[in-house]
Amino acid sequence: MRAAALLLAASLAPFATQAAEPSALYDTHCALCHQRAGAGAPGQFPRLAGRVATIAADVRGRGYLVNVVRNGLSGSIDVDGTVITGLMPPLPQLQAQEVANILNYLTSLPPAPKHKAQRFSAAEVATLSQQTLPSEPLPAERQSLVSAGVIP
Repeated sequence: MRAAALLLAASLAPFATQAAEPSALYDTHCALCHQRAGAGAPGQFPRLAGRVATIAADVRGRGYLVNVVRNGLSGSIDVDGTVITGLMPPLPQLQAQEVANILNYLTSLPPAPKHKAQRFSAAEVATLSQQTLPSEPLPAERQSLVSAGVIP
């Protein structure tokens, strides 16, 4: 009986993550580096609170965010006046709905941007995942978005 219960729990595990609260998904996949509530670790990992919502308010920024989650990012970036050199690993194992839930959680964190971002949907994430750039040109795409004021 116990073995059957364990087998059932193991077979349902992938669905548990998909149904999990967005904050729980973030805590599982992102908080180790970006800290609770997207606070970041100055000089090590960028804060996401208040930044993701600003980026997501622009259509190009939305594609960039999905691309970073799916493909990761490495190199040096300037965040809040501090250069951070590091690696964000890709998270291709996440389902489109999970990516949407995480990004929606991050867009809800204060401070609120001037322009409110639309919620991400699984369909949008799936479409952007197919249209976005591979990880190699991401630093150049990021710099373009910084220059355009999309990334604060």
